[in-house]
Amino acid sequence: MLRMLLFNFLVLTASTLVLIGLFLVGQRQAMRRELGLRGNTMANLLARQAQVPMVVGDKAELRRLAELAGTIADIALVEIGDGRTVVRAGVAANKQRGGFVEYRDVQITQAIEGPKTNSLMEWEGSHKVRDIGQVRLVMSGKRAEAAFVGTVRTALLVGGAALGLLLTFKFAQVRSILRPVGELIQATDEVGKGNLAHRATVERMDEVGRLASAFNEMTARLSTTTVSKAYVDNILQSMAESLIVTDASGLICEVNPAALRLLGYTHEALTGQPISLILPGYVIGSAGGAEHAFLRSDGTSVEGRIMTAPLSPRDGEDPGWVLVGSDLTEIKRTERELIRSKEAAEAANVAKSAFLANMTHELRTPLNAVINFAQLLEEELEDRQVDELLPDVRKITTAGKHLLGIVSEVLDLSKIEAGRMEVRREPFSVEQIVQEVVQTAGPLAEKNGNRLEIAPSAQVGIVESDEQKFRQSLLNLVSNACKFTQSGQVTVQVAISEASAGTMCSIHVSDTGIGIHEKDLARLFRPFEQVDATAGRRYGGTGLGLAISRRFCQMMGGDLEVESQLGKGSTFTMSIPTNSPATKRGN
Repeated sequence: MLRMLLFNFLVLTASTLVLIGLFLVGQRQAMRRELGLRGNTMANLLARQAQVPMVVGDKAELRRLAELAGTIADIALVEIGDGRTVVRAGVAANKQRGGFVEYRDVQITQAIEGPKTNSLMEWEGSHKVRDIGQVRLVMSGKRAEAAFVGTVRTALLVGGAALGLLLTFKFAQVRSILRPVGELIQATDEVGKGNLAHRATVERMDEVGRLASAFNEMTARLSTTTVSKAYVDNILQSMAESLIVTDASGLICEVNPAALRLLGYTHEALTGQPISLILPGYVIGSAGGAEHAFLRSDGTSVEGRIMTAPLSPRDGEDPGWVLVGSDLTEIKRTERELIRSKEAAEAANVAKSAFLANMTHELRTPLNAVINFAQLLEEELEDRQVDELLPDVRKITTAGKHLLGIVSEVLDLSKIEAGRMEVRREPFSVEQIVQEVVQTAGPLAEKNGNRLEIAPSAQVGIVESDEQKFRQSLLNLVSNACKFTQSGQVTVQVAISEASAGTMCSIHVSDTGIGIHEKDLARLFRPFEQVDATAGRRYGGTGLGLAISRRFCQMMGGDLEVESQLGKGSTFTMSIPTNSPATKRGN
């Protein structure tokens, strides 16, 4: 601040002195010009007044004129004459001949012209005007010099006062600038010490104020960036995955603690080493993920997965790479155990399916024998009219048929799961099968007080698919609709639609029965599951019918779907292509 004030003082002083000097020089020249103009005016006047006395030689008149002019202020010397006759007057008249002229005096000479033609006298032989003498004035510059000295004093006083005011104003201005600058320097020191919460004071929005505001904004961004960097660093240090950063050439620049623990290296040992040290054969060329083994410091390898991504380039530099590695040792071990468990489960499931297929096949023979003998016994009792035993024998027949149906369903499911169920292609009439199924399920519908009817439908005609599986699936749907509906309506409708697989034949079986809750629809087609245990006890069933029907539809190239609302009924849609594959095994 002192240096700036001293410099400003010197500049202002020099400027003021130069201006005062220029002013005084101009003032001095103006005063001399004024003195010269006054002298010229007086000399011209004396020359005209002295013309006649000079012609007639009236020396007394010339002296009177000289003395009269000598009494005028600022005239130091008056000389009037023609060289032979000279009269002098003024304060300098007693000095040596010719007068004494100082440096500040002004000397003026004015010629006295002779009279023109027709004037006081005629000149011989010529009418040309000639000079008959001269007037010489010496204008004293003492009074002008004194006034000039006063002007100098006044100029110096005014200049000094102005200089003082300017210096005072400059001091206040510099102080008003340097004080916020000092505070800004102090704020910079505080931020440099790590106090990012410190802010510079902004008093006014001038240049320094805008600089302080920009400094505060920069500090705020720096604080946010520092906090974010610390937050990110904390995340990277806490990552369970291994993080490795390389430059464009593949040299390791940074690693996190998880990578050091996985690889068994120190930070200093890995930094600056090529990535091939820990990932032999791994080439960084593009973003993405791949499984690759890590090489530890002890020479052992660790199964892992590498995710690679390029860093954003800065200032035209080639970007580096970020590698995030995961240890797959436990995952691979678990995968191998799961594969072994899956293979064992599949083998057990195949064995179970094969066992069930064999067992159900073996059960059907004695069951058929029981049913046949019960029917023969029923006929014998009818012939002998032993009516009291007929109900018991009929119960044996009914129970045997029911058990045979269950065994047949289990046998069908086991064959499907064992891959031993085939689809046999044969032509049949859809309308005829629908009529036969409705007739077959008629007694069950009448038993529950239901109306079973075929709605107006599309004419499908002959299709080529598995007639037995189609009939069994449709009969199962209609029987379920009649069983779970009391005093309601069961409707069967046939439709044709186009799909990506070709022309599809769809049969909609709708009822107004108990319906199914939306959350239970996903479990509806699982084997041995019933959506409501109480309903299962009330209505009976094994929970296999819908599962087998859906498997049959899928084997024939279609599907079985359901739409239902609890308490309002259900609609099952069974669809198959009009030309199904010749043979397709279950799975």
